[in-house]
Amino acid sequence: MGPIPSPRATALHGFPQRPVADAQHPHRVKETPEAHVYKAHLPGYRQNDVRVEVDDGRVLCIVCGKSAEKEEQRGGWHRVELASGHFVQRLTLPENSMGDHVKAYMDSGVLTITVPKHNRGVNSRVRNINVSSRP
Repeated sequence: MGPIPSPRATALHGFPQRPVADAQHPHRVKETPEAHVYKAHLPGYRQNDVRVEVDDGRVLCIVCGKSAEKEEQRGGWHRVELASGHFVQRLTLPENSMGDHVKAYMDSGVLTITVPKHNRGVNSRVRNINVSSRP
């Protein structure tokens, strides 16, 4: 990850007022009988600034990136201010997750990701295995 932008630069064009880092974007996890639901508060980010990926069916990745440019001309001088922010958050999905059926939506700066559960193992039977003295 690159250098953390100054608070002044991050306030440009709707950027968060503080530097961006994983620890500053906590997520909440709620488990329902049907799914695992993750909520991440991402103030200042819009839907097109956020990407959700699932790596190898087990790792949920939240990728946020944003850039902006502010140009100002006044009294014979010209100033251009650039700002960018980027972070990636990775979460290991529980074993009963269906990584191929993940859904995500963003509303008012809150990203909600729903990861359905599969029912394997919920009603599993215990099967006894006979231990023999030879192969």
